[in-house]
Amino acid sequence: MAYHLEGISSILYVGLGCLIASSVALSTDTGSEGNAGNVGGSTLNNVISEDPEFTDVIENITVPAGRNVKLACSVKNLGSYKVAWMHFEQSAILTVHNHVITRNPRISVTHDKHDKHRTWFLHINNVQEEDRGRYMCQINTVTAKTQYGFVKVVVPPNIDDALTSSDIIVREGDNVTLRCKAKGSPEPTIKWKRDDGNKIVVNKTLEVHDLETDSLELERISRLHMGAYLCIASNGVPPSVSKRIKVSVDFSPMVWIPHQLVGIPIGFNITLECFIEANPTSLNYWTRENDQMITESSKYNWIISCGHIIFH
Repeated sequence: MAYHLEGISSILYVGLGCLIASSVALSTDTGSEGNAGNVGGSTLNNVISEDPEFTDVIENITVPAGRNVKLACSVKNLGSYKVAWMHFEQSAILTVHNHVITRNPRISVTHDKHDKHRTWFLHINNVQEEDRGRYMCQINTVTAKTQYGFVKVVVPPNIDDALTSSDIIVREGDNVTLRCKAKGSPEPTIKWKRDDGNKIVVNKTLEVHDLETDSLELERISRLHMGAYLCIASNGVPPSVSKRIKVSVDFSPMVWIPHQLVGIPIGFNITLECFIEANPTSLNYWTRENDQMITESSKYNWIISCGHIIFH
């Protein structure tokens, strides 16, 4: 009598894991005729194969955006079973055995076979943020065998100009808030510094060399706050980036003179000095005590030097 169990191969999609279940072909045959050692009897030779197993874990990978990634899934005793790769968070089948299922052109699969061990490599080229997450390697046994590896995609910081302050002009005494926003993965931290290296005067009681915050708030701003401020974004992924924001403070002219009374003999020349601080630049002139404006002539000569007026 002869026994035949025909091999049946099928594909089973199960929920999110959706992969592949395949039966093992089993064929058994016995002769209907006896022999000298087994007269009138029969024998049944069963073919038993070992179940497939993973031989190593899938390594977790951290990769900068734009680089290439290769995930490895090693299996022994695969037999007629199939290996598939899936992106778990996206519930997407990427590859089945040697075939690429996804339409993503950056995905490919290769196969390395040696002895009884087989390794299936999932390749992701030009990695993007959307590629982060868990990747599942699955063997389509009756009860599917799975293992996972995680891909973490890191992205260097990039300052969002639309959400970041630009150069600003304010009046002395106002409160000012400078904002800085940056994108990246991990999320960037923001640090503020003055471009000239001086301390940041936050308020009457707080002066710091740098301050970690998205929003820099300056209370009752004065001319001492004028200058360029650097918003620096970093997240451990080089390079860090910065934006220079210039703060100008408008204030009324302030006048002072080094010598209020100067004596000089008749017939000699004399020089009078006047210092003026103002923003924007003020219109400056000399007058006599009757408020008559003095104009330049052969007798009077003005020299204006960076807010410093010399009168001869």
